[in-house]
Amino acid sequence: MFPKNSFVDSNGNPIKGKVEVKLIEAFSMEDFITSGLATQSNGQLLISNGMINIDVTVGGETVALAEGKELTVSMPTMGKNMKGFQMFTGDGQNWEVDSSMILEDGLIAVPP
Repeated sequence: MFPKNSFVDSNGNPIKGKVEVKLIEAFSMEDFITSGLATQSNGQLLISNGMINIDVTVGGETVALAEGKELTVSMPTMGKNMKGFQMFTGDGQNWEVDSSMILEDGLIAVPP
């Protein structure tokens, strides 16, 4: 979920009009392999319940979240048993624990 008026261009100017959102989801080992995604953190293998990549553009240029705005993500693999669950951010090859992401009611607020 994206709040209204949540995107800015590379100069920090608010985006007017429509944006293009590309979402890539990977929730199975087959998805990870065919997408070329690694589930490692500093050389250690991770057990993953899924990964998503969100790219938002206007006219082919990537935009950013405006200061004070955050998107909210819910993944189908987020069950009620979240014991030991951690959020990671990364580049598709190496993932680092991101403690700024907190699970609330099955939704994760993703900071800019």
